[in-house]
Parts: sequence; structure tokens; C-alpha cells
Amino acid sequence: MFDLIPLILETDSTRVINMGIQVDHGMIKMNGILELHHSLSHHGQDPVKIHKLMKVESAILTQVIRLIHQLKITKLSGGSLLDHTMVLCGSNLGNANNHDYRNLPIMVAGGGYRHG
Repeated sequence: MFDLIPLILETDSTRVINMGIQVDHGMIKMNGILELHHSLSHHGQDPVKIHKLMKVESAILTQVIRLIHQLKITKLSGGSLLDHTMVLCGSNLGNANNHDYRNLPIMVAGGGYRHG
């Protein structure tokens, strides 16, 4: 899906894309990960589960970063596709281990905003 998003936006096939990642709490297909994403997020401070969760979430963020890069290198008149697109990436929980909804990890990129 991440590979299609720049093409969808570049061709103006839509102006809004919403994508959930691991919303079904399904099994992760990664080497060394045999647990469900949901069970890893409820790690109970187990360092092995935390390490696996970090591996999964790092892989997800790597794909988001790759998408942002692809938007940045896709040129349009008046700038890049990223200049004309706002990317919002975040989570519904700040700490899923105890369902804490405060301090949500939210990232905003692009859109012509002046980011800090």
C-alpha cells in the first residue's frame, strides 16, 4: 500500500487516504516474532517482549519514512508531492501496556507547514 500512495496522490485519484496499520492485532510476519502485535504491546515490562515490539514498530516507522521520502522526491509543478500532502502518523495510545491515552506519539510531515 505504501508504494501505491504516491501514485494515487500524484494522479489525483483521491485527496484523502486513511490507512490502519496492524489494526486487526494480527500475527506479525517478521523473523523472530511469533506473538500477536497486541500481546507484544501489553508487554508487562518483559524486556524480550519490549525488544520484539520495538522491532515491529521500527519496521512500521521505516515504511512511513520511506513513504515520506517517496513523496519528497516526486516532483510536481510548484514543489514536491510532499509539499502538497500532509502525512499524519500516530497511535491511539501513548502506552498500550496500560491503555494510557496521554502523550500520544503523533508525527506530522509535509503539507507546506513550517515544522519544528
